Amino acid sequence: MSNRIASAKILMIKIRRKMGLVVSSAFDFLLFQIRNLWRHSPEKKQDRKIIVYLCELIPARAGRMAKWVGRNPAFEVVLVCHQDGYVPEFAGGHFSREFTYRNAWHLKSVLQNIGHIDVIHAFAPKCFYPEIGRKFTHKPFILDMQDVVVTYHGLTPPYAWAKKELVYEKDCLTEADWVIGQSLEPRAGYLKYGIKKRPQTMFFPLFCDDDSLMPQEGKTLKDGIHVVYAGGLAGSHRDRRQFGILQFHHLIESLSRQGIHFHVYPSPSTLPPDYEEYYGIAAKNPFFHMHKPVDNDALTQELAKYHFGILPFFAEDSDLKEDKMKYATSLKMFNFLEAGIPVIISRDIFYQWWIVMRKNSGVAVSKSDIPDLGEKLRSLDYEQLQKNVDKYRRELSLSRHIPRITQLYQRLIQS
Repeated sequence: MSNRIASAKILMIKIRRKMGLVVSSAFDFLLFQIRNLWRHSPEKKQDRKIIVYLCELIPARAGRMAKWVGRNPAFEVVLVCHQDGYVPEFAGGHFSREFTYRNAWHLKSVLQNIGHIDVIHAFAPKCFYPEIGRKFTHKPFILDMQDVVVTYHGLTPPYAWAKKELVYEKDCLTEADWVIGQSLEPRAGYLKYGIKKRPQTMFFPLFCDDDSLMPQEGKTLKDGIHVVYAGGLAGSHRDRRQFGILQFHHLIESLSRQGIHFHVYPSPSTLPPDYEEYYGIAAKNPFFHMHKPVDNDALTQELAKYHFGILPFFAEDSDLKEDKMKYATSLKMFNFLEAGIPVIISRDIFYQWWIVMRKNSGVAVSKSDIPDLGEKLRSLDYEQLQKNVDKYRRELSLSRHIPRITQLYQRLIQS
């Protein structure tokens, strides 16, 4: 696929979504006003506490958390997500009820129709709709952050959408009752925005889902090395300043020259025009294997087939700010540990490097190490690495840590 065709497809998706937003907003504004002329029924409280997971773009971690929270009989977890950001693979069937909304007015209608809400647990990015939910419901509001937009390009981002987003992100970071940091980025966000009076914050890494832990079947490196990546990626048509770390063309060439098999599973949330060209590369390269997206619940079973997971994010490949590279986290790192495979981790992503290497569960690399990566991997004690991974992933099990979330819900409900 040519870059022009891929770019045109992305543009058409954006135009279609924008037009749908404009048209539906006018309709839903009128409908909301009409309904509220006759709306007098009070909220009905239920025995189970209603926790609304509110987001514009559903993150994979939301479904994982909802599954474990929902196993507590005290809570019902309801998903409210924008229709363009809903990914069924990430929801995973773990919510008691699911609602999608079209625009801000439709969101208000959806929240009204749910009935009594005890806590809004909002997932960012983005913060425009969570901020609407916070102001509209006046319910205890948790802001759950993995990626913080201001860490990408600072207070003067080169993209119009990011400039608008900073306003709502700052408001949410300032006004939330609690902030959950799935990474260390919220700390950088507070500093960037100059927020002095901060909400109470809980550090809650993504952790490993106990249900996804795969057995380790005594793999060795004798018959070749297979490295896997699962997550977002970008085509060559994308702006390198923002997407350079997700453009894997040079990495594919380097690994192939060393006889290393490289497998890629695109995230279900990635737009097809961003990864279709990679299928063409795989058709011509016997060492590069481009797979189809898989459900989050089935992902670790796929990853367990390989020897190493890789996070090949290097600072020189894009114009992302140091804070973004230093403090960011990604679920794929925990998915690799769940699968029982060691992680090849870039030294430039400091927080993730620290998580992996503090328990010797992988191998740290710089970009200059990639041309000789095969030699480095073959020199490792792979059996010991697997043992380290198995012990570490059990320490990071989500079941051990989810009570911190449910206790926070109870605290907010009772306050």
